[in-house]
Amino acid sequence: MIEGEPAFVAAHRLPDGGRDGALLCDGRGRIVFLNDVAARCLGRAREDVPRNFPDRVMVHSETLGVVPLSALVADVARKGGARRALRDRITLARPDGARIAVALQIYPLGAPARHSRGALVILRDPADPETGGSPTLDGESYHRGLAHISGVITRTLDTSETVRAVVEALLEIYGADRAWLIHPCDPTAPSWTVHVEAARAEYPGMFAEGRSVPMDPTVASIMRRALESAGPLVCDSAESELEPALVRRFSIRSQMMVALHPRLGHPWLLGMHQCTHPRRWTVAERNLLQDIGQRLTDALTNQMLFHRLEEDVRRREAVEAALTDALEEHRRLIDATPDIVFRTDPDGRLVHWNRSLEGFTGRDATALKAMAIRELFAPQERAALESLLRGALEAGRAAAEVSLADRSGAAVPYHWVAVALKGRAGEATGITGFGRDITEQKRAAEGLSQAAAVFENSSDAIVIADAHLRIVRVNGAFNRVTGFEGATAVGAVPGLFALEDGSDAGGLWERVNSEGSWRGEVLACRVGGERFPARLAIDAVRDAAGLTTSYVLTFADITELRRSQRRLQHLAQHDPLTGLPNRMMCSMHLERVLHAAERDGSGFALMFVDLDGFKEVNDRFGHHVGDRVLKEVAARLANNVRERGDERVFRLGGDEFVVVLEGIRAAEEIRGVARRVLDLMSAPFVVQGRRIRLSASVGACRCPDDAREVGALLRFADAAMYRVKRNGGDGYGLFGTAGSGAGR
Repeated sequence: MIEGEPAFVAAHRLPDGGRDGALLCDGRGRIVFLNDVAARCLGRAREDVPRNFPDRVMVHSETLGVVPLSALVADVARKGGARRALRDRITLARPDGARIAVALQIYPLGAPARHSRGALVILRDPADPETGGSPTLDGESYHRGLAHISGVITRTLDTSETVRAVVEALLEIYGADRAWLIHPCDPTAPSWTVHVEAARAEYPGMFAEGRSVPMDPTVASIMRRALESAGPLVCDSAESELEPALVRRFSIRSQMMVALHPRLGHPWLLGMHQCTHPRRWTVAERNLLQDIGQRLTDALTNQMLFHRLEEDVRRREAVEAALTDALEEHRRLIDATPDIVFRTDPDGRLVHWNRSLEGFTGRDATALKAMAIRELFAPQERAALESLLRGALEAGRAAAEVSLADRSGAAVPYHWVAVALKGRAGEATGITGFGRDITEQKRAAEGLSQAAAVFENSSDAIVIADAHLRIVRVNGAFNRVTGFEGATAVGAVPGLFALEDGSDAGGLWERVNSEGSWRGEVLACRVGGERFPARLAIDAVRDAAGLTTSYVLTFADITELRRSQRRLQHLAQHDPLTGLPNRMMCSMHLERVLHAAERDGSGFALMFVDLDGFKEVNDRFGHHVGDRVLKEVAARLANNVRERGDERVFRLGGDEFVVVLEGIRAAEEIRGVARRVLDLMSAPFVVQGRRIRLSASVGACRCPDDAREVGALLRFADAAMYRVKRNGGDGYGLFGTAGSGAGR
């Protein structure tokens, strides 16, 4: 007897009607249930068939020989598995002497186990001479097609394989353009699906098998008519006009379908289309489709019942396996966890524990057995442990941090959870405890505390933003640098920064997202909209999958640094005493002017100015007076050399100055500027109440007349100046000319 099977049979009822005999047997081949068709095959009334009747029924087969039916059932049940099913054409010899030819199918229930699971026996007549309708047209083809379908249906218990084989067989038997099966067939559903379809090679399917198609009134109406019809529903030009929508949408010229109503689940709809030309379906064709539908309905019912039985067996086996393995699995899990797990009796002595406790304390099972749990803890920790256990007994559950000594005696911080165990009467039966080493958590907490201190005390402003560039957190330096309070700046990351050319920083974020970081200088925003230069670093924080989860922005105000840089640059390029550009700037300026002159064909003049007798001023009045004189000389030259102001004045060092006159090539114009310089230098210099008189020697050259190279121009102007100085000074000279100009 199969435990639980009668209840299942009573709930679902194996088919009593139809053409197939069905028997449900236990692992020994004894009958648990049979339907009326099976009883007739065995030659008895259903209520008169004893459980051991298969022992008295002999099976005659070319492949199996002569063997009792019960032996075949027991063998299939013992082997188990859907692939171990037995299918054969046999002669059944009953105890009353009658012999009947049947197609025998035996399917095992469930996989093989320690005891038999049973089997489902199907007795089927493939020829089925009592089929209703008995068509007279193409009778041979009718029976051949029905026999073919019967063979297809009995080939497998897999529902998908069965319906696919039937649909493909319909295509072959009827020569239709397309055959199909819709499941579930529910006119009220929002959509419908073609479960299986087949089509001739020259006419591919149109439904796209398995695709969900929205329901429309036309399809719903046809489904409803098919489900209500007692036989096949025919749509062709003769009896029932096809819906124009179907003709346009699915290229249908005529169709025939039959509803399948298995005893389990939703109805199915089996049908065929003629697409290339109209077709009238004959009475024989309709009867054949109806018989095929009935056989397929019976097969589907049996298969679904069989699969439900199998599923019931599998569920029961799973429960049994789970119950059998639960304790062992529980023990394995407890032993595998790195946490310590223990259980004590009401007196606090160890009853059960896992391997982690043994490994951590260095005590084996013999040493731990019946040991008081308090003995595992150092004396200074026992009070905290007893408080934990007492709290669990009083409240049912308690938690605390209590250090446990490892095998070397070192105290390791553990977080413990203790749960009181109660008996059926509510009495305390012991305590279960769970302990976890929290050394790393404490270290991590300390690290987070240190990181928070660094974050808050950093002199640079720090901003934490989420993946959408919304500010999550800022430090105190951010408030000091920008003037924003942290709460008022939330969500303002894109507006906090701009590039130094004033453009938006959108491209900056593209680089951050592609490269992971960015370093550079930007213009940051203070409260009120003021912009200031800042050094900015952005780093994207990514998870294990490479997705950006947040951003860290660090920036500092570099306003003073910029000022210092400008001062240093000015000092590097200018004379510290007079403020005039120095020798380096002179050379750079001459290069630019020279290239411009070559480009546009213009010219310029270079003038050397050297003070006469300046050494005596330093010797007589001191260097501080000489410095005042040099500053005044520089001011006069810079402000008064030419009326148009196209000159540039440089101090090369000491009392030597250079004047570059752009746009001048004529000698007379150069001499006019030189005389003006001499006049400027001849005016008295008043320093600390002293009137000091000086003169100057001026030498000049022209580009491109005299030279086309900076070094040569400087040498030629210097040579012209020295020629004037050798002649007594207080005059000017032009390189390449004989005279030096009027003297003073």
